[in-house]
Amino acid sequence: MPTRIRIKREGLLRWGLFIMKDLGDWLKALGLEQYAERFAANDVDFEVLAHLSDDDLKEIGLTMGHRRKLQAALADGLSFGEQALSPDQRSSPKAVSTPGGEAERRQLTVMLCDLVGSTALSQDLDPEDLRALMTDYQDVCTSAIKSFEGYVARYMGDGLLAYFGYPQAHEDDAERAVNAGLALVNEVNALERGLEVRVGIATGPVVVGDMIGEGASQEAAVTGETPNLAARLQEIAAPGQIVIAPGTHRLAQHAFDCIEMATQELKGLEAPVVPWRVAGARKVDSRFEAARGSKLTDLMGREDEVDLLLRRWDGVKSGEAQIVLLSGEAGIGKSRLTQALRERISEQRYTHIHFQCSPFFSNRALHPVIQHLERAAGFASGDSGQQKAEKLEAMTRLATDDVEPVLPWIAALLSVQVDDRYAVPEVSPPMRKNRTHEALYAQLVGLAERDPVLLILEDAHWIDNTTLELMQMLVDRLESEAILAVMTFRPEFNTSWIGEPRVTSLALNRLGRLQSTAMVESIAGKTLSREIVEEIVYRADGVPLFVEELATTVVASEKSESTGEVPETLQGALMARLDQMGAAKDLVQIASVIGRQFGHALLAVVAGQSELELAQNLEQLVRSGLVQARGTPPDVNYLFRHALLCDTAYDSLLRTQRQDLHGRIASAVEEHFSETAPPEILAHHLTEASEVERAIPYWHEAGRLALRRSANVEALNQLNTAIDHLHTLENSQQRAKHELEILFDIGTAYLAAKGYGSTEVKDTYERAKSLAERVGDHSLTFRAIFGLWLYNMQKPPLDRSTELAGEMRGIADQSQSSDHDLQAHHAAWTLNWMDGDLQAALAHTQEGERIYDVQDHASHALIYGGHDPGMCARNIAAYALWTLGYPEQARAKSIEAAGIVNETGHKFSVTQALIMNSNISLLMGDALIAEETVRKGIDLATELGFQTKGPAEMSSGLLELRPGIDRARLHQLRDQAMTPSPAGFDVFRPYWLGILAEFFAGSGLYEDATEMLAEARQLANLYRTHWTLPEVMRQTAELSRATGADHRDVEKGLIEAIETAQEQSAKSWELRAATSLAQLKRDHGKPDEGRRILAPVYDWFTEGFDTADLKKAKTLLEEIA
Repeated sequence: MPTRIRIKREGLLRWGLFIMKDLGDWLKALGLEQYAERFAANDVDFEVLAHLSDDDLKEIGLTMGHRRKLQAALADGLSFGEQALSPDQRSSPKAVSTPGGEAERRQLTVMLCDLVGSTALSQDLDPEDLRALMTDYQDVCTSAIKSFEGYVARYMGDGLLAYFGYPQAHEDDAERAVNAGLALVNEVNALERGLEVRVGIATGPVVVGDMIGEGASQEAAVTGETPNLAARLQEIAAPGQIVIAPGTHRLAQHAFDCIEMATQELKGLEAPVVPWRVAGARKVDSRFEAARGSKLTDLMGREDEVDLLLRRWDGVKSGEAQIVLLSGEAGIGKSRLTQALRERISEQRYTHIHFQCSPFFSNRALHPVIQHLERAAGFASGDSGQQKAEKLEAMTRLATDDVEPVLPWIAALLSVQVDDRYAVPEVSPPMRKNRTHEALYAQLVGLAERDPVLLILEDAHWIDNTTLELMQMLVDRLESEAILAVMTFRPEFNTSWIGEPRVTSLALNRLGRLQSTAMVESIAGKTLSREIVEEIVYRADGVPLFVEELATTVVASEKSESTGEVPETLQGALMARLDQMGAAKDLVQIASVIGRQFGHALLAVVAGQSELELAQNLEQLVRSGLVQARGTPPDVNYLFRHALLCDTAYDSLLRTQRQDLHGRIASAVEEHFSETAPPEILAHHLTEASEVERAIPYWHEAGRLALRRSANVEALNQLNTAIDHLHTLENSQQRAKHELEILFDIGTAYLAAKGYGSTEVKDTYERAKSLAERVGDHSLTFRAIFGLWLYNMQKPPLDRSTELAGEMRGIADQSQSSDHDLQAHHAAWTLNWMDGDLQAALAHTQEGERIYDVQDHASHALIYGGHDPGMCARNIAAYALWTLGYPEQARAKSIEAAGIVNETGHKFSVTQALIMNSNISLLMGDALIAEETVRKGIDLATELGFQTKGPAEMSSGLLELRPGIDRARLHQLRDQAMTPSPAGFDVFRPYWLGILAEFFAGSGLYEDATEMLAEARQLANLYRTHWTLPEVMRQTAELSRATGADHRDVEKGLIEAIETAQEQSAKSWELRAATSLAQLKRDHGKPDEGRRILAPVYDWFTEGFDTADLKKAKTLLEEIA
């Protein structure tokens, strides 16, 4: 057995000269001897060969498959000892070169191929003949796999194992694997004795890259379920069949005709599998059609671009040829835009020509043209030569009756034999190419003379030189022909045609946020939460393909939340970008652990690369477009161009690698950047490094900072993470105290985000109370009781709230703490005001104002109730003062409340102040101030996700009540007022319902008005919100009057309202009821009685004579004087 000699790249020249005298021998050993003359003509020897780039090899004329074969030999250090052997000198099937590098996670398509009947062959054939046949079999398999850029990992007797997606990923590895399988089946069958193979293909996540074995047996091992699944599928395949896994089918189904097989229970796999048998490749015009199938997502945000294409199409129909160069990154929507153009002109008569370039055939002359002509002619796989000739002639006559100058060259291009009339003359290769181009151009122009032609050439970044020359001919010659040529390509393709006559360049930009959101909703409907939609939009970065795949993945998972995984349909394309980075890929992976945005300084500390190496790698990443640089050295920040690229790089790391990198990053941040790094950054990296105990304080601090910004959803995420991690530690008194601190912050966030009456508030404060009592800290117990008091204020009857308020007063009296005293008054003023004990409420607010100091107590907004007690005291005082008959003092208190929250800046308190100020203005009849104020409250609540948005919108809706309001809007407001408020504003519902009922009654909707007033009275008694009771009683009496009740019953109802107001000293409610009664007396001929009822109440007032109620009373008194 010959010795296998492996060498490194730097030994190429020495070993090449030693083993063989010239490059030709070495190329022959690789099976690439056809290029020997081209290398010689370009003065390429061993020394030059080691420095040739992929573009150099392409220019020399090597196909993609042969370029990869040669580059693999160079990269592997060249196994010259084996490569130089002739087939006759081989004593065993050749081993396979494998790439180096560390193991990583990635999506991989695995192919298992097995030769059928190899045992029988070994019995029938002489060993030497068998050896030759097996060598041919392996060569055919290797060629088929490498032609689609697969990697042969191992020969296993009469079988082989191949990977697609490693060591170089592609956006269509599953499709490549199936194509390779079809080629392999056909080519093996064409060998001597008609050999047959069985092929199994599976796609899924694996760990690949660990090198096992030694010498010729060394290979890149793959671990995971995918290789086993491919092997089991190969076993159930019949001879000559390709059986693929469901995952492979999902990715490649649009490119192949597949037949679903029966469900299989496969050895070594827990779940049953539904495999598919590949029947053959589908004939499709474009990669887009193959990838997307018949289902197209609605086009979003491309109206201007479609209009431009339509204008160019109109120009074509008017007699001016047009060429549009449509560029953009992968997935940006180039093909979808051309499809939209076809949809818009589908009712018109035109000819569609589609040239699809391919990465597999970028060195095959006129490949996209040939593919189109075969489809246009209608060639079928079973056609005879005569049938093809007849179809080709019929197709050619669609453009011209004089086919003689055209048909021979097109027939020769398609390798179709036609009769002697159309024989191709013997000419030189350059002349043959020129005549073929002329024939194709004539065919195109002939078609355009009959109907306008839409020529779409897709993916010009893969165009072959001969097709490019044909397109150059169109650019140079087209003038008045009815032809619109649209050429799509990615940014790396360079063209000199921009600026040429009739050429339009159109670069597609990413979608905006609104357009991306609309696209998500068109795919998912309204099934996804706002948070998930925003996450999809963020991760997609405006790339339509990313938006579509992310949204589709979430919908298909039947979950209401995103998993954060990269969709399998995108993994290949994204991993391909990373694999192209070469040595800089390691740096990409390190950066991905830092995050989508990373700074130069932190990366330099963590990466462990020399300054020069780091600079070179970063330059490569920026140049490739993988990341964007912002700022100037040394303060440079980098941003992954796509969030999904960052995710893919991160996902490719093994868990142990991620953990180690997170630990290194955390250490670097603590040591070098602790003053500037946000705590959530350290918390995240420490958590992922499994340093959970160290991470907890950082999560807590991050949550507190978010609370101060009123970012409650963010705060809850961080604080609940801290709690979850805390519960993994040993239960102790210290843990209980730490948990209490976090729970109180969580409670504050829930009050704003979920509302006072939410289950989350109840559960949080009940847990806090239990822990506080166990710890034995009265101060902590007080805080927990306050939270439970807020919750129970939304849960009638309010007996429990009253008990809790008493407990707080007891603790406050015992502790002598101003904090406790202030909050005990807080509870008392709220309960007294709601119950209609306005004087007591006012007294408690005055005590609260006396105690409150903005410097000492502004922090209470983050400790008690989620809002500022100084603001609350003044606003409750404002309500009490207005109700007691002091509207100007009420207005002043409301203004004071706004001043406090403007000083503290606590956003949730600001929204509450705005809503309460709006209600005060509404009570006083100042609609303009009320509307201006409440609109600010709505905007702020919407921006920050506060539950106060609902009450604010209710207040705003009441200001819409005017003649002509839409009936549907009216009922919407009614339903909203009848629905409990989670934000702690049920105290206002009786008031809201009363106002609505008055308007409904005025609109003749008496039944609705009756229902609402009954609900208002029930709520007032249920919640003990008796401060509104006199007004509800008045409104009920007015409704009975409007519905024709006896005036004595109406009078009785109004007297009851007056008496209830008097019991509360509620002069403003008494004034309204007295005014209504005076009107009733006037209307029944007793104006003097009316004046005697109203005048004393009006005369009691000493301020507020510019308010609506007092103006109305004064006008009435003047009428009945």
